Amino acid sequence: MEQADGEDGGAQGRHHQGAVPGHHRRGLRLMIELKNWWVSLDLGDRMIGYESDHLHRRLEIATDLDAGWAVKLDMALGKAKNVVDLERTGDALWVDLTRDILAADGLYRCQLRGLKGDTVAHSNQFELLVSGSINACLLYTSPSPRD
Repeated sequence: MEQADGEDGGAQGRHHQGAVPGHHRRGLRLMIELKNWWVSLDLGDRMIGYESDHLHRRLEIATDLDAGWAVKLDMALGKAKNVVDLERTGDALWVDLTRDILAADGLYRCQLRGLKGDTVAHSNQFELLVSGSINACLLYTSPSPRD
């Protein structure tokens, strides 16, 4: 996980070769690596956000794939499944994480799926963690209660 400039008391973030520093809109960027359809990430880097976060973090995947591949992130939590379209800038695949992607907390089983013409390729499966949030604001309807 990478801290954006100015976060965490000036912590130094890491930049993966091929990543696009400065292209994330907000907050934290997360890095994963895809080489020859094998996904690798450090165990400590699998936490991608908190339930209901919205546009605060970016998931980035450094890749050696040629630009002809359209890549999807398939995610499963129990019986619920989601397909996330990944953008591409140079040799980085990415998505700004939304509340739809981070809708529920838990350990997601994930897999990258590539499409190139009639060819379909899959990566190994890996896990990403979405941590829980209190989400107290969901208990109230408009107007929200005042202090």
